[in-house]
Amino acid sequence: MGLFTKGASEYRKGLKAEEAKDFTTAFRLYEESAEKGYAWGCYKLAVCYSEGLGVEQNYRTALSWAKDADKFDTDGDIEDAFGLVCRLEKKIRELERAEKVAAKKAADEERRLEEQKNEEELIRKSEEEFPYEKYPADEFSNMAFEFYKAREYEKALGIFLRYAVAGVAQAQYICGMMYQGGEGAAASKERALFWMEKAAEQDIPDAQYECAMLQTDLKPHIHWLTKAYKQTENAEVREKAEARLKRLGIPLDSI
Repeated sequence: MGLFTKGASEYRKGLKAEEAKDFTTAFRLYEESAEKGYAWGCYKLAVCYSEGLGVEQNYRTALSWAKDADKFDTDGDIEDAFGLVCRLEKKIRELERAEKVAAKKAADEERRLEEQKNEEELIRKSEEEFPYEKYPADEFSNMAFEFYKAREYEKALGIFLRYAVAGVAQAQYICGMMYQGGEGAAASKERALFWMEKAAEQDIPDAQYECAMLQTDLKPHIHWLTKAYKQTENAEVREKAEARLKRLGIPLDSI
């Protein structure tokens, strides 16, 4: 690559500015060099974008200039041109994965808050329509079941949620089942698991088994299966938990 090649002068001036730690000037000169198609200018501009020297860090823009450097370097003088392309491509893939994870996390949190808000609204409407002072306490559960039988799921869920918030395990289990089936509110695995775990922690065998089924990670899945298996008063649940533990290769005598 000759000394008098188009863009070479700006590149050499850029090197001097970089040596003097004047990265803003160096970046501007490398940019001028790169825009004239000088391979070394493209390479140094890619480095500036990659490391945030004299410009805001931007891996995608860096990759574009690194590819130009590799393309214009017909004599193979820039040994690291292709290597820089590969490193930047890897970095961008990592960034894209991280961006997807962050976007999913943000969406999940937004959905969780929306579901929680809807739940609070269901409780508010239920308390407004069926105030405690107007109805005897022992009537509420019967009312909820009657609404459920009549397929008035929203009213039923509103009442069950009031019990669930108060810590009634059976109501927590029912709320979990209703969220699983999308009865009274949009189906939500997250809210189903939230209420099912509340009930499971109070030793409701059905809830413990359902918690296992809702889990995607093996460790909590086995944890709740083991809990359900240890319950002796509900033979059906115990048998289902036993069968699944055997399929997973968990020795029952170690439980």
